[in-house]
Amino acid sequence: MKKYYLMVLVLGLVLLGGCQTMSNGQKNLTSNLSVFEDKGEQRFVYELKNETKKVAKWSRSGQKYDYIIRDSKGDKVYQYSKGMFFTMAIEKEVLKPNDALKYEGSMPELKPGNYSIEIWLTANDGESHPATTKFKVN
Repeated sequence: MKKYYLMVLVLGLVLLGGCQTMSNGQKNLTSNLSVFEDKGEQRFVYELKNETKKVAKWSRSGQKYDYIIRDSKGDKVYQYSKGMFFTMAIEKEVLKPNDALKYEGSMPELKPGNYSIEIWLTANDGESHPATTKFKVN
């Protein structure tokens, strides 16, 4: 009977050991967002930088980030993930000290006016590191 309890205890510890998250060191990442026009298309660059001395690790699905565009009244005009499908496979992301991770993308065609974009990391564990900026479409 003692062997049975010992075996259950060891098995439980092994299973719990595999359930750790990958968010160590991720809290101190800095995020930056810029918007620019390229050949008549609105584009963005979302950058995460690890300014710590620790490796930042997290897990995510196939969706790396999400963003919302709002008009000058604050109404949601567009959300990147709406109607999109992403792989559910879990991927691990690693960012070494002083390294940066850069995501660049294009935005949908927008009517002339003032807008804001908020973008964030879609990590399964850890921080989302949102960044917001305003921009104008002529």
